[in-house]
Amino acid sequence: MKTDNDTEILKRLDTIVFLLLELKDRDGKMPLKDKIKLLNDAGLNYTQIANVLGRSPGSVAVQLSVLKKGKGVQAVEELKEVGEKKENGIQ
Repeated sequence: MKTDNDTEILKRLDTIVFLLLELKDRDGKMPLKDKIKLLNDAGLNYTQIANVLGRSPGSVAVQLSVLKKGKGVQAVEELKEVGEKKENGIQ
């Protein structure tokens, strides 16, 4: 069971990881998929990555799945397009 103190420590650690990631991305041009890959390579799971990046665990899990299958950038972009079309009511 997590105590309030544990929760506070986790929040602070997530913030530190986020700030370190932002330092690596000085130009602000690192794509989200690269941030996800970097954090995954550092040993974080999709829930932890989602907490650090302020994303939903589901979206991080999907991007990790695509990256792990070796489909890379093109497949991630295709998923984004499909998602945008669904949001706009286009089939």
